[in-house]
Amino acid sequence: MRPPFQNQHGYALEQERQRHDDAVHWFGEMTAFLLWWHIHDFENSLVGRCTECYLAYGEAAEVFRQPAKHKCPTCYGTTFEGGLRAILYRPAIWNTQRTDSTVEKRGDVVRANGDIQIVSSFIARDGDIAVRADGTHWQMSQTQGPEVSTGFGPRGGLASVINGRASITLEDADSVSHLVTIDADPLAIGGWKPYMIHPHPSDVVNGPEIVSP
Repeated sequence: MRPPFQNQHGYALEQERQRHDDAVHWFGEMTAFLLWWHIHDFENSLVGRCTECYLAYGEAAEVFRQPAKHKCPTCYGTTFEGGLRAILYRPAIWNTQRTDSTVEKRGDVVRANGDIQIVSSFIARDGDIAVRADGTHWQMSQTQGPEVSTGFGPRGGLASVINGRASITLEDADSVSHLVTIDADPLAIGGWKPYMIHPHPSDVVNGPEIVSP
């Protein structure tokens, strides 16, 4: 007798992830991702506090939970040692649009936003930065991936597909992320596809690439 409900099919999740990654590899452009340390990483003992702008100021920094220096060259304002969990060079599919241009005290300010699709081999969080070959920096938000049903089961058959899409907003040229040194050579890659870049020799990895969102 045919059962009334389907079983869970975990392979469907992996196939969906693979199809998405294939599309990004074939149609994407090389991008540098700046992945910041997060409070969850500190709570999980993956990183300590910055010795220059946080620990050096003792109770004041602890009370206000913020760095004493807005643009600390050691932690880039994150308050965590080194600031960066990783710098990864991976392909991404970009969709951006210029929304506004105004003249302010500091000059002509361009506002732009859009969305980006990334591969599933790493986890990006809200606030992480994507850097294009033209040198522009874009802050990522809404980085939680969609959910897909893999069939009925004790957990409802739902699982996160990928952390593969995010909204992006253009960063000002004087933002703290511009203090980070980026290797421009990988961003100029235009060779045969799919790219052979996992991992890329220019990657800077200070912590796990897969973390809790």
